[in-house]
Amino acid sequence: MALVVMRSVAEWTAHFGAAAPPTVLTIGNFDGVHLGHRKILLELVERARLTGALPTAVTFDPHPLRVLRPTDAPPLILTLEQRLAMLDALGLGAALVLRFTAELSRVSAEDFVREILVDGLHARLVLVGGNFRFGHRHAGDTRLLTELG
Repeated sequence: MALVVMRSVAEWTAHFGAAAPPTVLTIGNFDGVHLGHRKILLELVERARLTGALPTAVTFDPHPLRVLRPTDAPPLILTLEQRLAMLDALGLGAALVLRFTAELSRVSAEDFVREILVDGLHARLVLVGGNFRFGHRHAGDTRLLTELG
């Protein structure tokens, strides 16, 4: 199965409709798709296989630092197309590529979980690294994901 790439929750909903599958997902930039990324992504694919869910990655374009602090933004190792090709090669079924904007940076962690992960992508499981942070001012972390889950 080829990786299905969506650019918004609205596009995701239009594509899958009322029969949208549950997802097992991860969130990140995945620049370089290093060994830590691969470990999470391969675990994600296995968990999705065991539960019948769609293995999904949520990623961002451009890199958030390019918007928030352009002078601190790291040079990218891979283009978006290369990152998506690697996600596809690792067995993911879908990717939601969110355009990272100042507006998106102001979404609270709770709203991100509710509106994007739960209502939009029907997440059943979220796998991330232990130092994962998300939402406005990085207010969300693995503890919050567990609480909201």
